[in-house]
Amino acid sequence: MSTGRKIEKLKFHSSEKWETIRGFKGGDGQRYAISNFGRVISFWNTHDNGYFLKYSYIKNYPGIQLRKDGASKGFLVHRLVAQHFNEKPGAAHRFVIHLDHKKENNYYRNLKWVTKDEMHAHMVKDPNYIKSKAQYSGRGQKLTTDRVKLIKRKLAEGKTRMKIIAKQFGISEMQLYRIKAGVNWGHVKI
Repeated sequence: MSTGRKIEKLKFHSSEKWETIRGFKGGDGQRYAISNFGRVISFWNTHDNGYFLKYSYIKNYPGIQLRKDGASKGFLVHRLVAQHFNEKPGAAHRFVIHLDHKKENNYYRNLKWVTKDEMHAHMVKDPNYIKSKAQYSGRGQKLTTDRVKLIKRKLAEGKTRMKIIAKQFGISEMQLYRIKAGVNWGHVKI
């Protein structure tokens, strides 16, 4: 039992439940357990006699390395929690999502087994996904919402000819007519 780590009595949350992770046992009898809070420990005799494992990151998700027969294998913490504390509805439910979209929150009630379609529907509601999509959606486009508002203001004023406005913004006159008519960028209001 020589790990170089200080083994001490661990402190747990009052509602924290622990499950031993089966199939992984070190050469010196070291075993692993995961809690419904998403914390992982290495222990020998009892769950409260060991140490907490530090997370590494696997594809931006908290992960851990478990050792078996001298070899280590990486696991995503949220999947381990779901496997031990959440009932899997069926074979098609192969993916685990974070209901609050926070990858660090691996509490079992924040996790849910879903199908591929359900995972995709959940992903497009993720604030981080929406933010990144907005950042990259303007690439390769000549116009942005702000520029279209400016164009619509100039069109409403009626002081500048269409040809000049089109040239100022690097678009064709036809594109400008379509903006004016509301065919393109009709959702943008001034």
